[in-house]
Amino acid sequence: MRNYIAIAKRLVYSIAFLTLIFASFSTFAEEFYVVDSCGHNGCLDPEQMDAGFKAAAQTTTGWTSADKDAIWKGSEDCKTFIYVHGNLADRNSAINDGFLIRQYLNRIVPDKNYKLVVWFWNSARMGGTMRQDATNAEHRSQWESFYLTRFLQSAPENAEIRLIGYSFGANTVLGACQLLSGGQVYGRTQPGTSGKIQSLLIAPAVPTYAFVYGREKALECQTRCVLTINDVDTGLKWYRFVTPDRQTEAMGRDGVAGVPASQKEKVVIYNVTNQVGATHALADYLGSTGVFTAFAGK
Repeated sequence: MRNYIAIAKRLVYSIAFLTLIFASFSTFAEEFYVVDSCGHNGCLDPEQMDAGFKAAAQTTTGWTSADKDAIWKGSEDCKTFIYVHGNLADRNSAINDGFLIRQYLNRIVPDKNYKLVVWFWNSARMGGTMRQDATNAEHRSQWESFYLTRFLQSAPENAEIRLIGYSFGANTVLGACQLLSGGQVYGRTQPGTSGKIQSLLIAPAVPTYAFVYGREKALECQTRCVLTINDVDTGLKWYRFVTPDRQTEAMGRDGVAGVPASQKEKVVIYNVTNQVGATHALADYLGSTGVFTAFAGK
């Protein structure tokens, strides 16, 4: 009889232990998506833009097709992080960036209650000299602003949106914010509303003067804009050669030339030169002390 009782106790303890294990996995609540905008073919017609998007969600069995608008379902109750990669990134490397960001988010966001979207745009090399290729990427990253804006316009009014733009991806992020605020990109407008927006510009490959010329309205739709500066960033060293005057330095290397007085309180600048050093690698920037934690945790 005692043996039966002992076996029963072990069985109960085993069930309790497995229940605890299962519960710990069930708290892994984040949703991970990829939105591929490479099929838009440069068209700005709203219906054709929508047709050019492809979305996929990560599941326990791999990636499966998703409705891009369904990504916003339930976003009023959690933070939605949208990561826009830089130049010369293929789909796999963009997703790997997303995995890296997810590792940090899982430590920062309570109960892992968030959505993460990797925004994949066509940044493939087009040929020619490196300067020509970088110039083309700069133009494409600006044009991509229209498609990111279209996606953000689908967000619920109360959605809490955190945009993360790395290198040329920061150009897309600021361009989308410029458009949402009623400003112009390439002489075109695409105003709209979206949720509460904050942005993190990592090693931003945008002009130092962007907030006063070109992206002068980009801060209006934001509650906070966090950016990094690294004055020895090797990837931004030659940025000036892709600007029209061939002299303008990158914000991520030389800092911010000016901010509209009414928007100054929204801009938070981290000089990470000592932590990051002479590199342009996303991993090094994410690991710099406190920047990502301060952005994602608040």
